[in-house]
Amino acid sequence: MKTSLTALGAMVLLLVAQQVSPAQQPMSVAAWGSGPSMTAESSPFSRGQCPGPGECFGGGCEAGCPDPFCIDRWAVFGDFLYLRPRNVDVAIGAPVTPTDAPDPPAIGPALVVDSRYRPGFRVGFARAIDECATIGLTYSHLDATQEINPAVDPETQTILPLVTHPSQLLPGSTFDTAFGRQRVGFRIADVEFRHVFRATDRYALAYSVGTRYTNLRQDLAAAFFAPVVGDDQNVFTRIRFDGAGIRLGLDGERCAADTCLLVYGKAAASFVAGDFRAQYVQVQPDQLPSVDASWEAGRVVSMLDLELGGGWASPDGRFRVTAGYLVSGWFNVVKNSSWIRAVQTNNFTGLSDTISFDGVVLRSEFRF
Repeated sequence: MKTSLTALGAMVLLLVAQQVSPAQQPMSVAAWGSGPSMTAESSPFSRGQCPGPGECFGGGCEAGCPDPFCIDRWAVFGDFLYLRPRNVDVAIGAPVTPTDAPDPPAIGPALVVDSRYRPGFRVGFARAIDECATIGLTYSHLDATQEINPAVDPETQTILPLVTHPSQLLPGSTFDTAFGRQRVGFRIADVEFRHVFRATDRYALAYSVGTRYTNLRQDLAAAFFAPVVGDDQNVFTRIRFDGAGIRLGLDGERCAADTCLLVYGKAAASFVAGDFRAQYVQVQPDQLPSVDASWEAGRVVSMLDLELGGGWASPDGRFRVTAGYLVSGWFNVVKNSSWIRAVQTNNFTGLSDTISFDGVVLRSEFRF
């Protein structure tokens, strides 16, 4: 009996030694999402601690996909945008010396309605369709509004309107107060397929292909108030663009060695086909519009986006926060200043310009 117990104990010790032996077969770190094969003894990964190189983002990926980007099944995110539209300024007027002479010189700073940094948001989700690919939906929204309300001393200055039609400005008209408000905003919806095509234990690269719907809105209201009742002038413009097209992107991420810190970069190009619709109305109080012009034409708008930043990922890869700088250029668009100039000169050809957006992007993302 004693011999049997001794033999049984020896067998148990042998099995335990085989389980913990450092000579066991290598295990693939791909089970955690990235990197080449390594032995279990050399693997630094353990939940609850900041993982080693190549394991900052894995957490729950299936074997066979060396992808620091990969997700278990779903990812949801929300972005805070703090962006400024650029190249959208409109000079609504200029202070001049009261005179009946045509084209009097300005004697002060132009009255410009320009945009400032304004908050927006971007939300979305992604669904894993295999170990290395996802399909996702993103919605972005921004409304940037700016107002000015200048006034001059009517004894020495008057405001010369720069957005009214020249044929409707009566000789000798003077304006001592003006008001201008411009709104520039967009709504963007993206549906895209994303695939990781290159990954190591420290970085990964992915491409994306999808479609984009874009709505661009521009509104301008300008009012000029005269000392003489009934001489006030009001101008309103409205520009809309709706279109859809293709979107191509490339993004990459790199994990810092032995930390949960990361840097990332994203670049994308979109080609959106749609229609611009523009309207210009000039009216005096309690009267019918003296100018009512409209225009519509098709355009293919090119959109180039670049985003760079850094962030932190939780040890299990399920939660991350990032901060970056975004620049977006929109080409072949129609904007308020060009549209007003077209109405003033009765020349509606060659309406093509550029608008850009830039600012900060803060993101929180959860993967599960």
